[in-house]
Formats: sequence, structure tokens, C-alpha cells
Amino acid sequence: MPMDVGRVNGKAFLNSVTLGLSSEIAQELTSEVKKKLGILSWPVIGFKVFMRQRPMRLRVQSPERSYTVRTHQLVVANGRYIAGPIAAAPDAAINDHMLKVFVLGNNDKKSLVLTALQWLKGKHTDAPEAKYFETKSLRVESLKGRLDADVDGEIWGHTPLEFSIEPNALRVVVPRGYDAENV
Repeated sequence: MPMDVGRVNGKAFLNSVTLGLSSEIAQELTSEVKKKLGILSWPVIGFKVFMRQRPMRLRVQSPERSYTVRTHQLVVANGRYIAGPIAAAPDAAINDHMLKVFVLGNNDKKSLVLTALQWLKGKHTDAPEAKYFETKSLRVESLKGRLDADVDGEIWGHTPLEFSIEPNALRVVVPRGYDAENV
């Protein structure tokens, strides 16, 4: 089965690239912290980072849409799922030839939490504060300092970020009856 591959500054990614809260959490989740806190490492570090995190100011540009936003989280996804069972979009697929782009809220933490809750329910694609859209190419710039990117769960690279999609670039073996529209 063919699968799309995303590219960010020339590096391949299969799942997602994020800026903001999740990349800051990933930076602090060292192997020592994970060993010490175990399963509690994500919520403990997540809460700590959430409490001190400040919004980013980003310029997002694509052929379909361009805007400047202050937000705590930007997500660029290739495929349906981002973190376990959390979907990038209800109709996303690993072979739909599109990147899914959205932010979680505006510059205040209440907006972040409310938009994140909408995302968990699969309702963020209609939420104006999420600024959800799909594209084949994208440029993201930080308007205040360099920001590190979380690429498929690892900190790699920094803003500015240039994104593209390579349709059907990877062939994967899947079980008979596998439905790519639900992955």
C-alpha cells in the first residue's frame, strides 16, 4: 500500500511536526526523568511546562491560507492520528496527499484548553480558533526567536520550517482488508 511522506526542511516525517507546548514537553522528557517518574512523567512534566509556557507568535503561509497567530501549539500532520488515538482530523488518511494544519487556541491558556478539548472530540476542524486547513505546502516562521520543532516525537530542527508532501512515496505492507481511510 502506498503512503504519503511529509517533509520538513528536507527531513522526512510520517506522523506530525509540532511547535509549542508539546515540543517543550518533549525537550524535558529526558530518559532520566522517564526512569525516575515512569508513567507519571508525561502528566508531571506536561503540567510543569503548561504552567510556565508562553504563547508563540507565528506566521503561517500556504497557497490556501496565510495568517499571523499567537498560540501555544501548532500541529502539522501527515495522516490520521497524532498521539495514539487522537486524530488530526476525522477524515484524514495516510494517503490523502494533504498536510493537516491547525493551532490549539489563541494566546491565552483557557483558549488552549478549550480548543484541545474540541480536538479530542474531533470538532476542531470547524472551530474558528483552531484555524484548521489542509495544504500540500507550508512555511512557518516564528516572529519572536527561534523555536525548536518536535518531528515525530523527537526534537529536530527549528523555525523557519518549510513543509511539503510526497504523495505515495513509501510502500508499506499491511494485512489483507486494511483500510487506509481509517488510519
